Amino acid sequence: MLATVVAYDLYLESLKLIDGFLATMTGLFEPISSVLFGMLFLQQILVPQALVGIILVVGAIMILNLPHHITAPVPSKPCQCTMPNQ
Repeated sequence: MLATVVAYDLYLESLKLIDGFLATMTGLFEPISSVLFGMLFLQQILVPQALVGIILVVGAIMILNLPHHITAPVPSKPCQCTMPNQ
């Protein structure tokens, strides 16, 4: 539990140095880094489920970083709509 408190405190302190978007993007790499550190330091074996998870996380990061150029078409002239007679 102490490790969680320290990690969260470090995350909050990092927000003073970088913007929220960069902090969020960096936080998305946490599952990948935990798997890699587990393999390096704890001699854990990379199972297929973890590999699928890494691919999903990287895919989500790539989707979040796509440019947002989707806009609604703007009419060239004002609408000449009429209200139906009652």
